[in-house]
Amino acid sequence: MKIEDARERILGEYIYAPINQPPFDRSLLDGYALIAKDTINASKENPKILKVVDEVFQEDIQIENLKKMRL
Repeated sequence: MKIEDARERILGEYIYAPINQPPFDRSLLDGYALIAKDTINASKENPKILKVVDEVFQEDIQIENLKKMRL
């Protein structure tokens, strides 16, 4: 199956990468920023659907702008 055709499909089994890429932890840069009040009463049984409204990539972040950013 082409990757373009795989959107919104579910794997029937786990897949594992033979190597880590990048070869070091990047958790400081991975994740989502959200507004806490949007998650009130959220749980596994009562999930909240949040809309992704923007993306920020590492190469676009300048240290002097971090204080000004509202995530």
